[in-house]
Amino acid sequence: MLAASLQTHSPVCTYPQFPPNVDPSPELQDLLDRILTRDPARRITIAEIFEHPWFCKDLPPGVREMNTNMRNHSSGFQTEEEIIGLLREAENLPLRSLDGQIDDALGH
Repeated sequence: MLAASLQTHSPVCTYPQFPPNVDPSPELQDLLDRILTRDPARRITIAEIFEHPWFCKDLPPGVREMNTNMRNHSSGFQTEEEIIGLLREAENLPLRSLDGQIDDALGH
């Protein structure tokens, strides 16, 4: 009953209001319209977002192929369990050790 009543109410979010000095392109407006579509069956998918003209515009060379490869190969993704394990491991690192790792990664 609750689920049925939730479906009949208006969405929580509304279409974004841009500042007066911002004129979004028709491609951006189309993408936002499709992302904010209330009906999940009609809403744009992640794969479609990756192929949308606004998303693909001005990508550096090779990025589109990299995105496609990442979507096509599950081996590049971590499982939820792996992510939780990494977060737990990070919680137990001494701050000094973490700062040193960050400094090392940044070349300081």
